[in-house]
Amino acid sequence: MAIEELKMSLRVFVWFGLVFLLGSAAADDIPFVFNESSYDLGRYNSDQLANISASSLELAGVPPISAPQDSEILMFPDSGDNKTVGEIKNEFDYRVWQKKGQVLFNQGRYDESIEACDRAIELDPRSADAWYIKGIILKTEAKAAFARAGMLRL
Repeated sequence: MAIEELKMSLRVFVWFGLVFLLGSAAADDIPFVFNESSYDLGRYNSDQLANISASSLELAGVPPISAPQDSEILMFPDSGDNKTVGEIKNEFDYRVWQKKGQVLFNQGRYDESIEACDRAIELDPRSADAWYIKGIILKTEAKAAFARAGMLRL
């Protein structure tokens, strides 16, 4: 009896192993669908993604996947705004805000520069450059304030 149970367990194990192998091989042919990761999505262009989506029986009726270009415009009906994909990416990229803070500092627009650095720090609190730029701005303003206070005392 124990041998029969062992044989049955072995059959079940082999069956699940085959299902797993065949399923994972099929999933490799279709990017982004099974693991919800966009890591490999960049190696496919829009035409390849559309062809993969159209030729897959598992994805019948599912619209093709595509990676939007930075110049594509997205419309937001509630607010009436239209923004490009690139603009939206830039809003959430701390490096863009950090660079903006640096440019504004160089132009002497310190209040706006601090706001840009604060946004960069909000997006990435570990951004040493954004903290450094903000520190330089505050140091510059502090020196000016101390100089003004010294002049008023005389």
